[in-house]
Amino acid sequence: MRTIIDLPEEDIKMLDHLAKGMSKSRAELVRRSVSAYLEKEMENATISNDIYGAYDDVFTKDSLKLQNELRSDWDERETQSSHWSLQEPAQQPYKDGKTQ
Repeated sequence: MRTIIDLPEEDIKMLDHLAKGMSKSRAELVRRSVSAYLEKEMENATISNDIYGAYDDVFTKDSLKLQNELRSDWDERETQSSHWSLQEPAQQPYKDGKTQ
């Protein structure tokens, strides 16, 4: 597939210099660079999924749908946490019958 991209003049000069030294075309260097970049990004995405427990299909889901799924249990957790409060513990009587 053909595409048109704008690159800074300095990058074009460097690509031409490398291409000449490697006996490759500028287009071949750009193709290789894009492929290497995408491979590295997908590897990083896989590592992130492994480390941070992200969903495998995070890149294919509608972002709003994913957000709603991730937050769906918030109400339940909020209800549970409201049962845990920082109330004073019940006072226990001393042996002589007086409270603490």
